[in-house]
Amino acid sequence: MEAVGVTCTDCHMPKATKSATNKGKYEGDVKTHIFKINTDPKAEMFYEEEVKGKKATFARGFVTLDFACLNCHKNKDINWAAAKAKGIHRYGKM
Repeated sequence: MEAVGVTCTDCHMPKATKSATNKGKYEGDVKTHIFKINTDPKAEMFYEEEVKGKKATFARGFVTLDFACLNCHKNKDINWAAAKAKGIHRYGKM
């Protein structure tokens, strides 16, 4: 299912990485190169770990619905995104 003007990378490669500028709660300033979307509404894309005495943030290897969906669908919530994400490619291109 493809909306007008929406491409695969809009959802599968959202701007989730933050190099220098925090643009919004679910938007970074650099597109991630993690393509897989985890549709579990409880999944967390990032985790923190202490490395050499300093807190560091790492990605888990998948994009979560908050970054894939809620950056555009700002008036919706994570449960709405989870319900809509299941089978979204059923009728359209992948």
